[in-house]
Formats: sequence, C-alpha cells, structure tokens
Amino acid sequence: MNKYKISTLDLRSLDNANTAQLLTSSLALLTAFVKVERADNGFYKKQLPLMEQQLAAFEAGLHQNRASQVAKKLEAADKERDLALTTVTKLVRAYSSVKTEPVASSHQLLSSLLKNYKLTSKTSYEEETELLRNLLKELGKSTYRSAIAALHLTEPIASLKAAQTAFETLYQERLTEQTSTSPSQSKQLRKELTERYSLVVDYTAVNAAAHPEKTYLASLRDDLNTVRKRYKGVGAKKADDKSSEASDPISQA
Repeated sequence: MNKYKISTLDLRSLDNANTAQLLTSSLALLTAFVKVERADNGFYKKQLPLMEQQLAAFEAGLHQNRASQVAKKLEAADKERDLALTTVTKLVRAYSSVKTEPVASSHQLLSSLLKNYKLTSKTSYEEETELLRNLLKELGKSTYRSAIAALHLTEPIASLKAAQTAFETLYQERLTEQTSTSPSQSKQLRKELTERYSLVVDYTAVNAAAHPEKTYLASLRDDLNTVRKRYKGVGAKKADDKSSEASDPISQA
C-alpha cells in the first residue's frame, strides 16, 4: 500500500473479462457516489458518462469475440436450407417411375433443372447462396409453374425460399457483428478505458489524502480498494498482450 492508500493492482495483468467486471463494479460505486450532491462531483460527472460509453463499447467487443450466438443460428439456418433443398429434390425423384402425364413430363423438366444445382461438402455459404438464388429464380418462371403444381411442390419450394431468406438475414447480421468492432479497436478501447479508470482512482486518492476532512472521499477510495482487491492475481493476460495496456501509475508507485 502506497502513501495514497490505493490497493496495488496491475491492470495489465487482468484479462479482458476481469477488466470489464472490475470496471463495471467500480462504475456502480462511482454512480452511487455522485447521487449525493457535493462540490467535488463536477470531476466525476464529467468522467462517468465517458467511462459508461467506453465500457459499453468494450463489452460489446468482448461479446463478439466469444462464440457468437448469431454464428450458431447461421449454422442451423444453413442446415435448414440444405434440408429444404434435399426435400424438393427427393420429392421430384419420387415421381421417376410414374409414366402418366402430366407427371412424367413434369418430372423430366424439374429433374433436368435440379441436376444443375447440387451441393457438396466443399460448397461455401456464399456459393450456396448464389446457387439457391438462381434456382429459386428459375423455379419462379412460368416455364415451371404447371410442373410444380403437377408434382405438388408449391409448399416445399415455398419452404426452401423461406429457409434461404432466413439464412440471408442471419448472414447479414453475422457480417455486421464481425465488422463492428475489430480486435485492434477493442485493444484501444481497453487502453482508453483503463486510463480513465486510473485517472478517477488517482484523483480520488490524492484528494482524499490532501483533504482528510472530506471523509466521503476516503470512503470512496476504500470502496474502490475493496473492488480492486478482488482482482489481485486473477485472470492473467497472455504475455504478448501486456505491453500496450494502461497501468495504474500511483498505485504502483
């Protein structure tokens, strides 16, 4: 413990998840502190909104870096459109032995079309999307209308179209999720956020020491210390991530 009575904590040693938890708990203390009107509140009222904004952006980046729920939904939607296409293909094939019209000619027409739209294990999301868009466009032409009706495929094809639309919606969500916060942006946000946090902690400790009559500042400092002590020695970051993160200047004096 140094002369300003700040509990020592090297912010660089914390991983991102514990950093977010530390700052969330500290921000809650500071928010409660400024609810009581005091002459010292000006500094805190200026810093807290900035901390809240930075923390929200930082946490959003953390969520994106974890296993994405959108990615899981996208995978499930891809399986749904695969199944829908397989269903249409199998239903057409089921009429292969029927020789009566209009079923026989309808089967021939649609099977000739579908053989051009086969999927493999190597087909990418984008390639399959292009393939299904083209197939649905073809199936929407008047050329195939009577054949679709003859083989009772209106509903299965509607299901295929709905599955493709659902996939494309999730695909766009995933693209947005991936591009909204890059790793470098998250790193910069962490640096700015921990620097602001350190500034607030240092301001509180220095002023508590300089003005012992302001016991509320000492109480705030002690509350912040209680939170800091929870994170000593936990959530260590990888060594190669440490060099660019902010440390606590006074607390390490």
